[in-house]
Amino acid sequence: MVRSYQRAILRGTWLYEYPVRKSVYIIEQNYDYWAEMAKSDDIEYDEPTAINRDGLGYYISFDPNLPLNKDASEPIPVDGGFKSIQEAKIFAEEKLNRSVEWET
Repeated sequence: MVRSYQRAILRGTWLYEYPVRKSVYIIEQNYDYWAEMAKSDDIEYDEPTAINRDGLGYYISFDPNLPLNKDASEPIPVDGGFKSIQEAKIFAEEKLNRSVEWET
């Protein structure tokens, strides 16, 4: 059985209010967060999966200080659910209604 994981793989910053910048992260995980939440609460879930053919899904998080590329020891609160990093980036910018400077 494959162990489930979450990890922050990309950090971006956005201007909250000059001069305050805040962080947003792209979270990679190998399970569909929302489907697993529904299953644990014994709720029927029939939405399309956020997992791509490589077995990965991408979410965003506004947790303030996540280490990059390390498996999370505690669950990371996430939003969205996408099959690609690019889709997650677009969602973050739409949700914030701001442009995000993504680290490379």
